Amino acid sequence: MPEHGKKRRGRISPKLRSILQEFSADLRKRYADRYRDLRLYGSQARGEARAESDVDLILVLSDANRPTREIDRISDLIVDYNLRYGILLSVVPVDERTLKTSEGPFWRNVRREGVAA
Repeated sequence: MPEHGKKRRGRISPKLRSILQEFSADLRKRYADRYRDLRLYGSQARGEARAESDVDLILVLSDANRPTREIDRISDLIVDYNLRYGILLSVVPVDERTLKTSEGPFWRNVRREGVAA
């Protein structure tokens, strides 16, 4: 019987894990020293995803003062992966400090359920 208050995280499928490892490597090339981590959160991380579920990702950078600029910088990669693999990547760029210290419900949820991609 599972312990009260503990959520069981679902396993990431081998196919999705492989896609995310490839995406992470491409992001490392693009961002070099600024790249810190890629975190999966949401239904995919919880093991509750359906076939039509998107893939929610947090792109952790050393600095990300202008998230919209970061999205512009990687939009070609996102589109390429979406088309090549038939998935919908939803990427939120964030700097390390914001991820660690922001107290809104979104950030608390990301910290609680996020897993390394």
